[in-house]
Amino acid sequence: MTTEFASLCSGIEAASVAWESLGYEAKWFAEIEPFPSAVLAHRHPQVPNYGDMTKLVGRILSGAIAAPPVFVAGTPCQAFSVAGMREGLVDPRGALTIKYVEILDAADYVRTANGQAECVGVWENVPGALSDKENAFGCFLGALVGESQELQPPGGKWKDAGCVYGPRRTVAWRVLDAQYFGLAQRRRRVFVVASARSGFDPAAVLFEREGVRRDHPPRRGEKAGTAVGTLGGTSPGGGWRFGAYEAAGELLQLLDTIDRRWGGPSPVPEAPDNLLEYLSETGSDFDAEEPEHLQVLYNHLARLLCHAPNFHGRIIGGMCYVIHNPRNEIIDPDLDYLEMHPKLRGLLNNLAPTP
Repeated sequence: MTTEFASLCSGIEAASVAWESLGYEAKWFAEIEPFPSAVLAHRHPQVPNYGDMTKLVGRILSGAIAAPPVFVAGTPCQAFSVAGMREGLVDPRGALTIKYVEILDAADYVRTANGQAECVGVWENVPGALSDKENAFGCFLGALVGESQELQPPGGKWKDAGCVYGPRRTVAWRVLDAQYFGLAQRRRRVFVVASARSGFDPAAVLFEREGVRRDHPPRRGEKAGTAVGTLGGTSPGGGWRFGAYEAAGELLQLLDTIDRRWGGPSPVPEAPDNLLEYLSETGSDFDAEEPEHLQVLYNHLARLLCHAPNFHGRIIGGMCYVIHNPRNEIIDPDLDYLEMHPKLRGLLNNLAPTP
């Protein structure tokens, strides 16, 4: 039996590939960018693309657009990613998370009026959504479960997995790593499953009784003592720390050396793009567990790469830059820093001018 789904912020469409063998079939897409829209038209000519997802609620309520049983969305990550500006729901791209909830509400209204079970929502984004400084994830959860205000994380910080039961829906979320699902790289993403459907438990979807891998990697604090190298000490939470004016941090040394050789204007002028200057102005030490510090580090790297020899790349539309090392491995800004550091070091050593 075929299960139809709607795809929002479709991109070049991952769900159609991942779910095809499970009997899922796209009913319609919603994508506005020209290039992915062209890919969708080429690969799925029979599936309509309704474009701007902010204009779909009325069309769903009127019956002009079908309300299938599953709605999947990967709303833009730039609003929550370290590589982006991390403006959360203030960023129009981040606000699409709330528009996604409105679409689910409209679909549920239509489906129940037609005697059908409520839809299931599947949402994916970078783990930075959990640590947004304005509690965007709490706002998202509150809207999904039908509360009148944002939810607050127990202990002041959203965990990598959890479940919330509300008057409108049950919602479960979990951070998963692509390396355990057949992809040859670490790529952590948070997945949310939500539904008001009777007898459907989102937690049963995300929290398997048997994990995909039993030899879980040790926690960061357990690794800190064996991986210090030349990076100096660690913060109480296990994050790497070194002074802004000290020469002990190899990344800072390499950044400074390359900056003198390849310095130039930033690809994102409105963002801080010099880590040494940023730390000096804020009077703080670099802490790799601090998202804003990693954001400035990533911006600094992007600026250097834009002016380094043999660099090829551009930023189009609302996209943010993505950095690759010489082995063409993506340096994901949302990686754990202990995983990111070897790739950064290799990239910077490759760029550093020889004496």
